Amino acid sequence: MSSIAVKKLNVGNRPMQTYVYLVSTYINQGVKRIILHGRGENISRAVDLYNLINHRLGGLVRLAGVDIGTEEFNGRHTRYIELKLEILL
Repeated sequence: MSSIAVKKLNVGNRPMQTYVYLVSTYINQGVKRIILHGRGENISRAVDLYNLINHRLGGLVRLAGVDIGTEEFNGRHTRYIELKLEILL
């Protein structure tokens, strides 16, 4: 099993279970940090995803940091949030 330092997961409109599956796959691959990136209307979905992951994986995941701001996307300034998760394995 190779150890990958960081994976970024862009949270969109897919079902939440898809993102939970991706996070568990990343953990099984040895990823040590996962960044949940939510943009615009998906900011609340990124936070909901963190809460779901934290509820299911409890002691395996720790919130290491939160970044908020704006970025240019499709020629417009858009709000975003990045939730940085640390895997405690």
